Amino acid sequence: MKKFDASIPRWRYWSHKVSNPQTCPKCQSPLEKEFHTYLLLTREGNEIMQFMTGNDGGSFCPNCPVVVLDYDIFSSRIAAAVIPGEGSFSVIGIVDLEAIPEDKKDIPIGEDGNPIPLVKFLNTKESGRSPKKNHTKSRKRRGRSKQQRKQKKKKR
Repeated sequence: MKKFDASIPRWRYWSHKVSNPQTCPKCQSPLEKEFHTYLLLTREGNEIMQFMTGNDGGSFCPNCPVVVLDYDIFSSRIAAAVIPGEGSFSVIGIVDLEAIPEDKKDIPIGEDGNPIPLVKFLNTKESGRSPKKNHTKSRKRRGRSKQQRKQKKKKR
């Protein structure tokens, strides 16, 4: 059994986007590496494909629902699946292998009758930063568009 439960939605950060990839960006606790299976989307030209990979490129926080992904590990794994220099990728979540019912373990994951048990990351931006909170709501409450606010500032 794994120490870090794959069924828990987590905030995803990239190792090259955080100041210290060995500590949690939220609470500064030391991170721990653990092998998990991840679902990636790859792009070659106009085509988008799903790709699953298992690796120990995720470092998990023991206190927060955070994972820091080692960009080098993921980019090297995906390099084998796409034409070098042509493709891009995004890691969209962790595959919860424990969620596959016992009677479906012999059916390939993703086939009819055995969907991918994906636990998506809480943030989806490639920057690894959490989404900005309630900015659109506060604008709507004020009832002015961005352009209207700029015009009002110019008048002042």
